[in-house]
Amino acid sequence: MSYAIGTAMTEVRAVLEPVLEGVWVGLGYDANTIEWPNTYFNKPGTGQKPEGPWIRITYPQASTFALTWGGPGNVVQNTTLAILALQIFVPRNAGDALLLAASDAFRGALERRSFGEGIRFREALGPNDTAFESQWAGRAFSFPFEFIEDIAI
Repeated sequence: MSYAIGTAMTEVRAVLEPVLEGVWVGLGYDANTIEWPNTYFNKPGTGQKPEGPWIRITYPQASTFALTWGGPGNVVQNTTLAILALQIFVPRNAGDALLLAASDAFRGALERRSFGEGIRFREALGPNDTAFESQWAGRAFSFPFEFIEDIAI
């Protein structure tokens, strides 16, 4: 129930991103309306006219602390605490029904749940209703999660 330090975040994201996409697509939205970290993304709509909802997913922070100091096979472990940040956007003045439904769906899918090899989510921080974009109304969550990393010594 742990990940090698050299590939940990890559493997964790490979487990989590299909879950996140599944929640969004399950709400009836296209997977192309997800802005993944450091990828080219066009917001829905043309020119100055926003159309339809979209989400932004980032992993803005992670920190580790020692879990074990010695072990079999010269491997020690760290516990890594990371943040999954999720922002949901709808065109401004379109109401908040979608924001509420999407917020509930993501909280239900992630909060206090486990995935893959020991990826454990804690309770959500948020939602925070904050305008992030001039044309868009938004809601933001931070989902703290943790996993174990193996470090060869």
